[in-house]
Amino acid sequence: MMKRMIAVTAALTAIVSTTSGAHAQEVKVGVNLPYTGIGAEFAQLVDRRMEL
Repeated sequence: MMKRMIAVTAALTAIVSTTSGAHAQEVKVGVNLPYTGIGAEFAQLVDRRMEL
């Protein structure tokens, strides 16, 4: 029941935002990755995939 309510709310929000004439805004996403130590190779792979 709760998942359905969340899905309906998200759908209504998407419909309202597209029909209200709102202008698109740039969205920036930040990611914390370890570029040194054991996780460095993984971080480089994730960084390259995000660039695609």
